Amino acid sequence: PEIQLRNTYLEKAEFYYRRAIELKNNYVDALFGLSVLYVFEMNKPGEAKPLLEEALLYSGTDIQVMFLLARVYAELGDVDAAVALYEKIAETTEEDSQRREAEDNKRRLLDEYYGS
Repeated sequence: PEIQLRNTYLEKAEFYYRRAIELKNNYVDALFGLSVLYVFEMNKPGEAKPLLEEALLYSGTDIQVMFLLARVYAELGDVDAAVALYEKIAETTEEDSQRREAEDNKRRLLDEYYGS
C-alpha cells in the first residue's frame, strides 16, 4: 500500500515533468527536476543523463546541473567524463564550498578508479 502510493506519486511526477518539457523543451528546471527524480527516487541514472546533458546545453554553466551530471557519469562508469566535469565546476564556480566539493569528488573518483 505505502510503496504502491509512492510509486503512483513518482509516476505522476514523471508524467508532469515530461509534459512540461514537451511544452517547453528548453525548460531547464523541469529537465533538472526529472533528472533528480530519476537519480534519487527511481534509480534510473541512465535516463537522467540525456536530460542533464540537454539542460547543460541550455543553461551553460548551471552548477547544480553539472554536479548531478558528474554524479550520473560516475554512476554509469564514465569516470573520465565525471572528472572533466568536476574540473569544469572547480574552474567555473565562484563559491569556495562548491569548488572544494568538486575537487574532493574528483580526488575521490580518481582514487577509487585509478588508485592514485
